[in-house]
Amino acid sequence: MITGDHATTALAIGKALGLEHADAVLTGPELDILDDDALKKAVTTTGIFARTSPEHKLRLVMAFQANV
Repeated sequence: MITGDHATTALAIGKALGLEHADAVLTGPELDILDDDALKKAVTTTGIFARTSPEHKLRLVMAFQANV
């Protein structure tokens, strides 16, 4: 799940929905410090991305696509 919500809100929603890896949350500021290779790995084990900007969302989509 990729959202602009706060991490605690996103975590509660993700768990309620039964998302895979819902206990793993990365926030926008945490994404900022990851290089592209680290982000590519992180998307395989992280179920929730919170407090993201449109730029973060684009990076995440590209990282997901790189793993396909």
